[in-house]
Amino acid sequence: MTTHRGGKYENQVVALDDNLFEDCEFVECRLVYSGTGTVGLNGCNLRNCTFQFEGAAGNAVAFLNAIAGDPGLRNALPNIIPNLERRGRLN
Repeated sequence: MTTHRGGKYENQVVALDDNLFEDCEFVECRLVYSGTGTVGLNGCNLRNCTFQFEGAAGNAVAFLNAIAGDPGLRNALPNIIPNLERRGRLN
């Protein structure tokens, strides 16, 4: 895992897999997670950023969204992800 400390990222696509970001600032970035490695975001500031989930991570998010979208299964989400807010979707 590569550690990045105190960096500023602006208007960039940033791969999160196998990276630890500490005290970094992200401004209008697209943060991409593929599920191929661990990620750390400690003490970071995100402004107007979006997250993109690809590959295995995208499949996991799609699965959780399917559960959240089904009224009969929605109640299972807190057991899957503790402390998840009940908004009906995981984005």
